[in-house]
Amino acid sequence: MPYEIMGYDDDDDDELMGFDDDELLGDDDDDDDELLGDDQSFYGSELLGRRRRRKRKKRGRKLKRRGYSRERGLVLGFGSQSIATGVTVDFVANPQVPFRGKRLILSATSLNEASLEDLKIGKNSMLVSAQSMPAEAFGAGTFDQAIKLDTAVPGIEITATISSSSVAANVVNVGMFGVAAER
Repeated sequence: MPYEIMGYDDDDDDELMGFDDDELLGDDDDDDDELLGDDQSFYGSELLGRRRRRKRKKRGRKLKRRGYSRERGLVLGFGSQSIATGVTVDFVANPQVPFRGKRLILSATSLNEASLEDLKIGKNSMLVSAQSMPAEAFGAGTFDQAIKLDTAVPGIEITATISSSSVAANVVNVGMFGVAAER
């Protein structure tokens, strides 16, 4: 299940905040769990609430969802747009698998007259300040970016906001190298 990459596991043997599912739902008919010790009084020698599990008898096959098992280096394209002078444009990408960006690539007809205004994963900005960055920092010839962005799961957009100050229309192309999860 894709949520396992974020730490969610839906096994019914797991506990939620110290309580198992039966305790939360009030189901006491199941004799799989019992209090520790023979003395079940309130002042027993063992801690109350601590439980010991018996082995469950196997009742047929149990289907288990498998999450993403490995990661792989992939690229993510944002497309190409023509930006007029003084205009800010959002380049949006929707990854179909969990994706973590490691290198942003900007290409433009006039790269030194373009700037990166913001880079967002969902609603969270990946820039440390509200100031823009020169697009030259993300040009095709730069290799030492060493960034590690948040993971964008399916349904979360990655948005690169680019502005241009060139006299003529500036054609900008945006892409990203990163790591994607695979089944």
